[in-house]
Amino acid sequence: MKKIVALVLAVLTIGTVEYAMAQGTAAPASGAAVSSGNTRTPVANRRMRRQRRRIKQGVKSGQLTKDEAKDLKADHKVLRDEIKDAKKDGVVTKDERKQIQKDENAESKKIYDLKHNDQTAK
Repeated sequence: MKKIVALVLAVLTIGTVEYAMAQGTAAPASGAAVSSGNTRTPVANRRMRRQRRRIKQGVKSGQLTKDEAKDLKADHKVLRDEIKDAKKDGVVTKDERKQIQKDENAESKKIYDLKHNDQTAK
């Protein structure tokens, strides 16, 4: 009886491993990097769109000068490049997401500060 149970367990284990390998979900070989392939950044993308609209609205209302808007757009390009670089290796890590969010927060504050300073478009 013990031999039958051991045989059944061995078959189930082998079957499970073969199934996982066929599905591409087997554990990586020792020393291999684990990659979930998650390069989606919907939160960052949404914030970028909102910030672009805030800049356009600031120019339209006269709260931002052309030079201020130009500076903000250059910062915006740096943020886009940062997101693109984070995606290059096939996964955006938790630390990369934190850094992107930190930089977006700084950009948001800069937009607010420039829109509420004493300079206005003439």
